[in-house]
Amino acid sequence: MKKDTIDLNFINYSTAALIEFAEQIYKNMKNDTRFSKLNSILLDMETYRISLQYCNNVTYSQNPQLYALTEQRKDDLLEALIIVARYVNRIADGEASVITATGFLVAE
Repeated sequence: MKKDTIDLNFINYSTAALIEFAEQIYKNMKNDTRFSKLNSILLDMETYRISLQYCNNVTYSQNPQLYALTEQRKDDLLEALIIVARYVNRIADGEASVITATGFLVAE
């Protein structure tokens, strides 16, 4: 029997969609005791999300160097999300309900 796993398609999300996705994941997981070992990475993820949201709201014409910072923050956020997704997959052990409770999508 095939175990359910997380759909990693979020790596292809637009910046705005990634910001919303990460915010939902953080809200769903921050008080869930099953994921208390992730508190540090969840806080990092939230910091990257807020920073990326700020960078994304400032136009590059106002600050051309901001493009590089925006791309770096997006990479940081994706890296944190992937770490969180791997941990959730391990804890979920194939249970779709655990995966969806965090806000991640189940792979088809």
